[in-house]
Amino acid sequence: MAQITGILLAAGASRRFGGDKLSYRLPNGSAVAEQACRNLAQAVDRLVAVVRPGANGVTAMLEAAGARVIVCEDADNGMGASLACAVAASADAEAWLVALADMPWIAP
Repeated sequence: MAQITGILLAAGASRRFGGDKLSYRLPNGSAVAEQACRNLAQAVDRLVAVVRPGANGVTAMLEAAGARVIVCEDADNGMGASLACAVAASADAEAWLVALADMPWIAP
């Protein structure tokens, strides 16, 4: 069976949201990114989350939820740059499953 690495993309700037949407609390008390991370973790063998530089709070939250966190220095170049950072950091994976940290309702 293939070893599947989950990639959680969490390096966006939340410009349209107007604030830190990944830390926004859901009705169940979990933060948006925390819930997305936990859901993805249930579906993969290991998990890599990509954050932007300076996202210390999100980094701590995702590490506590079980992710290996990678800081993408090129996050301002877009989602493709974040995806490339994650793939490079998990190049030994046999397959990847990509999810977005601002989509907490995607079930495992």
